[in-house]
Amino acid sequence: MRTVAHVPRRLTPKAWGGTERVLEHTLPLLKRAGLDQRVLTTRALDEEPTWELSGVPVSRFSYCYPEWPLTPERRAVYDRCGGNLVSFALARRLASLRGLALVHCHTGNRLAAQCLRVARRRQVPFVVTLHGGHFTVPEAERRRWRRAQVPTGTSPLQRFTTDLSLPWGKLLSVWWGTRTLLERADAVVCVGVDEYEAARRVLKNTRVVLLPGGVEPARFAGGSPEKGLRLLGVPEQARLIVCVARLDSQKDQETLVRAWLSMDDPECYLALVGPETQPGYALRCRRLGAPAAERLRIVEGLRPERVPDVLAAAQIAVVPSRHEPFGLSCLEAWAAGTCLVAADVGGPRWLLAEQTSGRTFPPGDDQALARLLRELSSDAAQRRRLEAEGQRRAREEFTWEQCAEKLLALYRSLGVRWSTSPSTTPLRNHELVPPVEGLGEVTS
Repeated sequence: MRTVAHVPRRLTPKAWGGTERVLEHTLPLLKRAGLDQRVLTTRALDEEPTWELSGVPVSRFSYCYPEWPLTPERRAVYDRCGGNLVSFALARRLASLRGLALVHCHTGNRLAAQCLRVARRRQVPFVVTLHGGHFTVPEAERRRWRRAQVPTGTSPLQRFTTDLSLPWGKLLSVWWGTRTLLERADAVVCVGVDEYEAARRVLKNTRVVLLPGGVEPARFAGGSPEKGLRLLGVPEQARLIVCVARLDSQKDQETLVRAWLSMDDPECYLALVGPETQPGYALRCRRLGAPAAERLRIVEGLRPERVPDVLAAAQIAVVPSRHEPFGLSCLEAWAAGTCLVAADVGGPRWLLAEQTSGRTFPPGDDQALARLLRELSSDAAQRRRLEAEGQRRAREEFTWEQCAEKLLALYRSLGVRWSTSPSTTPLRNHELVPPVEGLGEVTS
């Protein structure tokens, strides 16, 4: 059996985000098509050595951040916020994996560079997916990532010591050629159009593929408003605005809280649902919403299977991100039949370009968002039009089956072959629909 190895930086139910959702939904579909798969990841945020995701075995390995000295607090921040780690144990396991046919990294930087070295030694294709973006990350967001690496409350002496730390990982990066990783990959997968177009301009000799995420329309359409309201402790007669995203300044829930307060609507509740990945950010949102604290809900530990109920309970779903390569939350709001409002950035800008399946506002502009929320709250007919078109697009354009089919086509084009058992059924009952304009793969 020929095996595809998937390598995310971390994989734990404790911090479920876009990368995790992509793997959760595509792995079983690829398996159903007859593909043998393994997930190799690190023990970041989860010390359990083995696990299983959607019927695919997951192995977790020891790791380190190549920096000295490194405090436990700083390590915890790196774990949450995309620290540039290495895992020699993972690389050794990948090098010995029997039947390896392809390495698919769902992360970049040093861990991906380690995996690329193994792929070249094993003479198998190497694919990397830019789930969080790379070419189109705003400089302000990059600066915030660097600031976030210093834990809140760090003393001046600790900051000085940190500045003097020895980042020996830079030597590894030079040795492994981390900076040229994408140029040397056999294919680079982008989840957003902006990233795809930028990658095509920069990676002139690399295959660049646009592969947006998907959604399970039936699952989200089956959400229960009553269960969602009970789960959040919101009265049945109240209006609810919800944001489903990790609690982080990149997602910019603070702008949403300010806009919600500006609405000055005593019947409107706000729910921020997602894990906190920037320490202290949930508290910042809570303090900002203090004038209407009795109507603010911040839920950090919601199980993914309850998200459809929360969306079904909401009148409006908001994606206020400052930077968003694609935005799976947009598709989930569509599939749930909830009116969508999103910041005019990245993936949401492309998804809502026609303003027929949702509305956009300038990122960070709480007053523009407040005006839009007031308009939609009072205009049920407009909400119904946006909801209906969003549900249609989720059902027809962005299913996980379509995503898996395109991924299988990419693997085949790179020479990966696998046997299909007699019991294996097609992912869908019809041929792969032609890609939407711009969704095809390009070799520059």
